[in-house]
Amino acid sequence: MTVLEEAVGVLREATVTTPHDHPARPYHLNRLGIALDRLFQRTGRMALLEEAIDVLRQASETAPRKHHGRLSHLNNLGTVLVDLFRSTGRMEALEEAVGVLRRAIETAPDDHPTVLFSLGTALLSLFRRTGRMEVLEEGVRLLRTVAASVPDDHPTRPVHLNNLGSALLSLFERTGQTEELREAVDVLRAAAETEADNHPNRPMYLNSLGTALKDLYERTGQLEKLGEGIEFLREGAETAHHDHPMCSTILFNLGTALESSFARTRRTAVREEARDCYRHAADSATGSTINRIEAYRHLARMATDPQDAQEALCAMESAIDLLTALAPGTLIRADREHQLGKVSQLAGEAAAAALTAGRPDQAVELLEQARGILAAETLATRSIETARLREQHPHLADELDRLRNRLAILDRPHSAPAEAPAVPSLEGSWNENRRLAAERQEAHQAWQDLVDHVRGLPGFSDFLQAPSVDQLRRHAHDGPIVITIATRTRCDALILTDTPGTPVQVVPLTSLSYLAVLEHVLRLREALRATTDPHLHPAARAKAQQDILATLGWLWDTVAEPVLTHLGHTAVPAPGEPWPRVWWCPVGVIADLPLHAAGHHAESPDAPIGRHTVLDYVVSSYTTTVRALGHARSRQLDTSDVATLIVPVADAPGATRLGAGYEAAAITAVVPHAHLLAEPTRDTVLQGLPNHQIVHFACHGYVDLDDLANSHLLLTDYATRPLTVADIRDLNLTAALAYLSACSTSVTAPRLADESLHITGAFQLAGYRHVIGTLWPIDDRTATDVATDFYAYLTDNGAAQVQTDMTTHALNYAVTRLRARYPNTPTLWAAYTHTGI
Repeated sequence: MTVLEEAVGVLREATVTTPHDHPARPYHLNRLGIALDRLFQRTGRMALLEEAIDVLRQASETAPRKHHGRLSHLNNLGTVLVDLFRSTGRMEALEEAVGVLRRAIETAPDDHPTVLFSLGTALLSLFRRTGRMEVLEEGVRLLRTVAASVPDDHPTRPVHLNNLGSALLSLFERTGQTEELREAVDVLRAAAETEADNHPNRPMYLNSLGTALKDLYERTGQLEKLGEGIEFLREGAETAHHDHPMCSTILFNLGTALESSFARTRRTAVREEARDCYRHAADSATGSTINRIEAYRHLARMATDPQDAQEALCAMESAIDLLTALAPGTLIRADREHQLGKVSQLAGEAAAAALTAGRPDQAVELLEQARGILAAETLATRSIETARLREQHPHLADELDRLRNRLAILDRPHSAPAEAPAVPSLEGSWNENRRLAAERQEAHQAWQDLVDHVRGLPGFSDFLQAPSVDQLRRHAHDGPIVITIATRTRCDALILTDTPGTPVQVVPLTSLSYLAVLEHVLRLREALRATTDPHLHPAARAKAQQDILATLGWLWDTVAEPVLTHLGHTAVPAPGEPWPRVWWCPVGVIADLPLHAAGHHAESPDAPIGRHTVLDYVVSSYTTTVRALGHARSRQLDTSDVATLIVPVADAPGATRLGAGYEAAAITAVVPHAHLLAEPTRDTVLQGLPNHQIVHFACHGYVDLDDLANSHLLLTDYATRPLTVADIRDLNLTAALAYLSACSTSVTAPRLADESLHITGAFQLAGYRHVIGTLWPIDDRTATDVATDFYAYLTDNGAAQVQTDMTTHALNYAVTRLRARYPNTPTLWAAYTHTGI
């Protein structure tokens, strides 16, 4: 380290003392950039990496275009940009890296192996970010070419073999071909064996080989491969200095290998060694954030003895504290979503650790801290706290709004100004992305500085902080909030009530397991696919409906029945009695299951099993988080004149024709003063929403699982200007009801289940107190029946005013009527959900 720091100092002096027009200056800048990158890898200080990129850009931009050194400058810039992506998740850095390296290859007199190697490595990172198979195949091809061209005794051969082996491992993970895994092991073994014992890269090669051997064990069951892998990983950990860039990664991988060995051998010493590896990997200052989070998670999972419960809880608290570093506000939203997708199920595991430690209140607090992170930032700027700030310090509140709006704009860089060139050059695109990234970082820093300033004011010390359980319980005053978790260690329902002192009641779900939830989620998806497959025989489609009913019955037995029994809701309310309310807040993988429709839906209550269902006992609602429910309740609504807007799109270009016109006519028959939007485009809808407290969409919905912000409702101009999740969530309204009579509006990517990034959630964020959404595609004709019964209930068959405070009861009424007509077709009635107050 001393030598490296001295080198950086000398090279800085060289660049300062060399005139800007001196031909040697680009060379000095290039060497300084390389040294800064190496120093960053040893210290983890981001400022060094940013400086490295800055000086390498200067080197590549100031070197003459035909100068022999420019190739090296471009290659090093591309390589360090890949380091920036790996450290921060900034996609624009990776895209620029690939572009810079392709440009370097174009300037090379022939296929320069160093640049081909750098491009192949960058493409490997691009594949891991995007999953694009053609990118991986090109990367493997380039890395094969380079490895074949390097002589056996060349000093760079080990690193070429190591990266080729890593690419082959990625190929195996995608294809599942064991031969590719065996080839990866052979290539990585050659890399480790040909490197000198004292070379600083040797720990990296040992780590790659040890990890590949562990994968081969998991594929083949050969225990000797696991033992061999553990020995290589141990050697790598012993030779890596504590501040070595690979130290944390090697320790984590050694921990996973030892954990696999313990599962097979049950040797206590192996278990303790694994836990020790995780402790050191998690606490490493130079370890990557995601690596440290995963180490904390594994440490918590291995703390199975009662005396280890507190350590497990501390580990999960530390993991959650790192989420800010994993997905900082300096990243654009798409990158933050990707980063958060890496830690799916983390919130549930943290809650499980708190419950095992006997801390149910803390379990709820951790869930609120680790879920709905992106939505919480939007809600914070519209909270009661912010309103109080506006009353006492209006100028600070205005500045907060300005920065939040600026960050929202920078989250969507694809919204280019009208004067932008139609087809910008690649270099122009990189420059624009860099500019936007710099603006994003500047705006976020200003936001953070302002929040810190506000927290220093009297009475605002906890401004925009995660709420305590005592604050959260107040949102359960109208009924319990049932938070359901299913993890590898335990499954529970946490019932949040407005009871001072003991607000959280725990109902262990002893008949539920994490694997069973996964199995039933897959069964449900397959059954839903089968019910809409026109090529299947009607009998097969009917069988799929029965499979869904079986899943609903299982969901009753394992989740709903224990919860409702604990709450005392075990029978149909007597005539004239108020229906009890329950808010479901599912966590992680269990969010894919329709808790509101759980039950044994027999055709008659007199059937052998009886009709024990959630629909018959309580009125259900969902909330994405407790804070989101509190936000919806805090919006003060003027109910003196409730205007209704109907948005029917029967014939969207390129989409199946809908009976949206019939649905709109049926609604206007019971809501005669409703306004029918004649030309439902993105702009006309956005203009109409602020003037109506109720909006009803009758159209198609589209879910973009690769870019959830692009999920949208199909209006007449959706092909060119779609009304997206991003458009909706950026609205700031105070409205009563959004009824989304469209397909799959509550569907999101499983990896982001805890962020609720879907069309239904976007309308709740926009300020609607009630949102009716759907869990899967809905039938065109029955959609009209549900909507008609729903609005008839709200208007009491002819009242001039729509009573939105009865929204949940109206939906329960409409769905129950539909179930009575089609008891054996749950896809028709179980899809509808209510989110809100």
